[in-house]
Amino acid sequence: MITEAARFMPTLRLKFLAMTALALAILYPNIVHIKDYRVPTVFNVDEVKVLDKLKNIAGREDYVISWWDYGYPIRYYSDVKTLIDGGKHDGDVNFPVSLMLTNSPDVSAKMARLDVEYTEKTFKSAQEKIDKNLTIFSNIEQMTKEYGFNDTNDFLLSLQTDMKLPKKSRDIYFFLPFRMLDIYPTVNTFSNINLMNGEMKSQPLFYASKMFKQEQNIVNLGQGILFDLQGATVTINNNKMPIKRFVQTSYDKEMKFQKNIQLANPTATVNIVYMSSYNTFLVLDEKTYNSLTIQLMVLEEYDKMLFEEVILTPLAKVYKLKI
Repeated sequence: MITEAARFMPTLRLKFLAMTALALAILYPNIVHIKDYRVPTVFNVDEVKVLDKLKNIAGREDYVISWWDYGYPIRYYSDVKTLIDGGKHDGDVNFPVSLMLTNSPDVSAKMARLDVEYTEKTFKSAQEKIDKNLTIFSNIEQMTKEYGFNDTNDFLLSLQTDMKLPKKSRDIYFFLPFRMLDIYPTVNTFSNINLMNGEMKSQPLFYASKMFKQEQNIVNLGQGILFDLQGATVTINNNKMPIKRFVQTSYDKEMKFQKNIQLANPTATVNIVYMSSYNTFLVLDEKTYNSLTIQLMVLEEYDKMLFEEVILTPLAKVYKLKI
């Protein structure tokens, strides 16, 4: 098209100028798009330092559990295995990891051991099943069958009991970056589903605010959410309700983690967490408050029979599974 248009120019000089101008006109929108589409790095320098340090702690056959967004850099910097990554994040593999990150640490610990050991078992048996033209079931399907359940929901409920777990073949670590809080609702969506009928469950309460304003005793968290400091209540969609806990976390001058938990109303179901060093408020229902992500990443609260601290920094925290 450019050369055809240039043919109508009376001189060679004008043809050249016309071709140059038309080429630039076509390229300009693409250049603007590329400039506006600059994608930030997955991790910053301090987060990478955590993964570099983990490389000297974990073995190559160990697993590090985190959301799929971070799968590739975790493997690259820490030289470990992951359950999900940028190329492996279908629903059947996302479900157990989502469940681990958004459920109680006790349930999450059991699912972590199960999913890792079943993943390894699948690696070993997959080729044999392919050769025999047999069906390869997802880990969750296989767990349900082998633990004697017909309904996956019943199997998932059994995670709350003292169930027998597979024999440990390797260590498992949880990598919990602070940035993952921004996508917590998305992470939760992948396991917030009834696997037997495909129906989505009601969304838990999770709201994060970094843009808030305090006027006397009222903190306006945005989106119509008001936190009454004196009355220990929160108003959501014009619905005023008591809060169960108000938690404030911080880092002191020596970068030691501090937290103060005030129990306001034991029968309430909403919690407020103020992460002062991050200038962030969290509004959480009881299930979300008790999830592994909040307990281990936000509050550094965990059962020492299930987990142990490995690396704790303000930007990323690593825990080792003990079962």
